[in-house]
Amino acid sequence: MGRFRTTLFVVWASFFCLGVGAGAAPVDEAARDVAYTLFAKGDFREAADLARQVGDAPSLAFAARCLLAEVIAAPLGEASIKQVKEAEKVARAALVLDPDNIEANVQMAGALGLRARKMGGFAAHIRGFGKKAKIYIDAAFALAPRDPWVLSTKGAWHLEIVRRAGARPASWLYDASREIGLTSFEDALKADPENISIRHHFALMLLSFDDPALYVRAGEVLSAAQTLEPAIRIEDIALTRIHALLSAYQSGDAKKLAKLVKRQRDII
Repeated sequence: MGRFRTTLFVVWASFFCLGVGAGAAPVDEAARDVAYTLFAKGDFREAADLARQVGDAPSLAFAARCLLAEVIAAPLGEASIKQVKEAEKVARAALVLDPDNIEANVQMAGALGLRARKMGGFAAHIRGFGKKAKIYIDAAFALAPRDPWVLSTKGAWHLEIVRRAGARPASWLYDASREIGLTSFEDALKADPENISIRHHFALMLLSFDDPALYVRAGEVLSAAQTLEPAIRIEDIALTRIHALLSAYQSGDAKKLAKLVKRQRDII
């Protein structure tokens, strides 16, 4: 229960308190409590619908997180781009109400990143998904430079750009670098070492590069998760996928591991 309470407090601080100023219209606190309970259980669609009914910026940002969680939690390959676009729409609505809502900026970046992964690198570049996502990441980082979710989102953006474009084009076109990506993820883990979801995402990114040093670090990140206990449903799903990755990693079968990494990374 201790970890659950800690998780609950962090979610309340990031989703519901940020961006709510003095004089704001009263909101349905009971509905918020129910929405988070539904989210924690894994009822992501129901949680999103309830949060959307509350309707203020923090609740809409939380609804966007619920909708992206539904995408992440779906059996691999079964989520749709339509679901991602829905989350993006809700996050955008939150930003209309409060451009400085940290969670809304993070979820916008996440939705754009998933959309970019669904298409080829050239198409994503032409449509500007990478640069658009960076606008939201930079906004969130300016507001909360030590927040683990902000840091991990920043890390994922840099590493994904470098992975898809190559080091030099990533630097020239996006000012992205592997070093910033790795440092951002390491800082995220320092800020929240028990965050199973961030640990899973970091390991996936590390294993996406053909680099022995990153391969070793991925093994450390995965192994350290074995002692952690999920507090909410989305963490339980992430830990299950970590177990699968670690098993493939320890098998020494490079092709098996590469196939699993791609399957878990490219979730839609």
